[in-house]
Amino acid sequence: MSYPLDIINTYPKLSDRKLNGDRIVENAGGLEALRNMSTEEVYNLGLFAAPCIDGTYVTKNFREALESGMAKDIDLITGVVWNDINGTDESMRGDGLFTSFMVPVPEATEGEVLATVLNGVAIAREKGGSKGKTYVLEFNHIMPGPVNLGAFHGSEIPYFLNYFSDFRKAFWQKKDYNVGKIASSYLINFSKTGSPNGKGLVKWNPSKGDYTHFVMKAKSEEQKIKHADIIVEEFKKAGFDFLQYGKK
Repeated sequence: MSYPLDIINTYPKLSDRKLNGDRIVENAGGLEALRNMSTEEVYNLGLFAAPCIDGTYVTKNFREALESGMAKDIDLITGVVWNDINGTDESMRGDGLFTSFMVPVPEATEGEVLATVLNGVAIAREKGGSKGKTYVLEFNHIMPGPVNLGAFHGSEIPYFLNYFSDFRKAFWQKKDYNVGKIASSYLINFSKTGSPNGKGLVKWNPSKGDYTHFVMKAKSEEQKIKHADIIVEEFKKAGFDFLQYGKK
């Protein structure tokens, strides 16, 4: 959920994405020139990853799927990391999303704000007729490294895969391996049974729309989102009333 929330309502079409890709290649001077660019140069071209309607696998945007009642009765794990966009350029934050409501709610962390959105997703799924459970996660464990970036976007991946690359072997600690065993166990259990819970793990309850979420770290626990009510009101003021979604 770290992309602009208006994408929830208006997924671009695949044809538009293809045209945009052609434009980027042309502006770069052609495919060969693009291949010779550095990572930073490619990044500065304005590439942006987001869902699109391809007409085959994705036929509706998220809001339309909820309002039509087509949300399937499947269990879902969804989540964020504690400071999801730490270190990213302001242009990547989309439509002034964070500046629009992080100023009115300065006490709230990025994880709190995004976890509030995902609680809204749980409510919307239920309103859309889905009987599936929605497990909301905030990953709060800090990946060690030469610079402390907090729990940044993508830092949860080694832990859920329980795979720790030798490229960072100078930084991995015993607690990282422990969190890896825990996170991967939740994921494996969910894949097998539809529930992340299992023997020896702190119980992870599905969201009931009461703005609680499961905080995963060295000592995992369920927490209430402190500023959820204020955050929801700020979303409504900005025109992102995701709580209204659901079957009409």
